[in-house]
Parts: sequence; C-alpha cells; structure tokens
Amino acid sequence: EYCAVPAGQTLPIPAGLSFSEAAAIPETFFTVWANVFQLGKLQPGESILVHGGASGIGTTAVLLCHALGMTVYATVGQDEKI
Repeated sequence: EYCAVPAGQTLPIPAGLSFSEAAAIPETFFTVWANVFQLGKLQPGESILVHGGASGIGTTAVLLCHALGMTVYATVGQDEKI
C-alpha cells in the first residue's frame, strides 16, 4: 500500500535500516518533540521530570532534553533499569 503525504512531513531512510526500523525512529522522537517542546515549550536551562525514563519515549525524552541543554530527572520502576 502507498500513502501520499507532503514532502515536508517525510524523512530520508538511513542506510542500512529497513522500512520498519526507520518507521520506529520518528514515532518516539516526534511524540517527545510535540509534547515537550511544542506543547510544553521547554527551553534550555529549564528542568524536566521524565516518568518511565527507561521506556522508549522516556529514553528519547532524556536524550533530546539533555542534548538541548535541559536538566533531566527521570523515574524508573526498577533499579535494574537505571
């Protein structure tokens, strides 16, 4: 099946990744970006608490926020997940 979307809403598939693998990457990144930066308007120097920091969304939030200069605090359900 095919789907037509605006070019601005697409990303190139990195070499070596299947369509399925490539499709999984933006799911977490777009979710975090929309919620933390667009809706939450978090800015460099601010702090964020990420519940479920070891989950897919949680690890992406920790990665992006740390890379963009936020102070990150995270919770996990078990010590083994730290």
